[in-house]
Amino acid sequence: MTKMSKLKQGTATFVLGIALSGCAANGGQNNGFSDAAGQVGGALTQVANGVGSAVGGMFQPYTNGVKVTEEQLARLEVGMPASQVEQLIGYPPEIDSSNDGEIWSYPYSEIPHFGQNINETTIVRFDASGQLTKAYKTNTRASSSGNPLLDAANGLQ
Repeated sequence: MTKMSKLKQGTATFVLGIALSGCAANGGQNNGFSDAAGQVGGALTQVANGVGSAVGGMFQPYTNGVKVTEEQLARLEVGMPASQVEQLIGYPPEIDSSNDGEIWSYPYSEIPHFGQNINETTIVRFDASGQLTKAYKTNTRASSSGNPLLDAANGLQ
């Protein structure tokens, strides 16, 4: 081995020893090597979180429409004006008008990767003066519709 090779090997060993052991003055608590390792570890964590978010999004259910929750439906009261209903659950995607008033429909579908599909429509009826007369869900087993045949078919007797 030449003198130059021995010098390089000795220098490399010395630098590696200092990097791995840390500085004696601060007890090795904050050396360049640990800072670099921490930064690499932080970067790997960020990459893993990003990949997890992307992969986690793949397992989200497909949804379409406006979901009206049971809590929102429970807040609706007979006699409530249409403007207040709109503030609570939003403007409906479908409105049917008749001489007796309006029927607002909020269709909603959810297709999860695992489990049962949800296909329901929330119906909100108003009289000719724009006051709420009735609100219920169809195609669901969660709440009574007020129709005995439909409720029996959904197992809500």
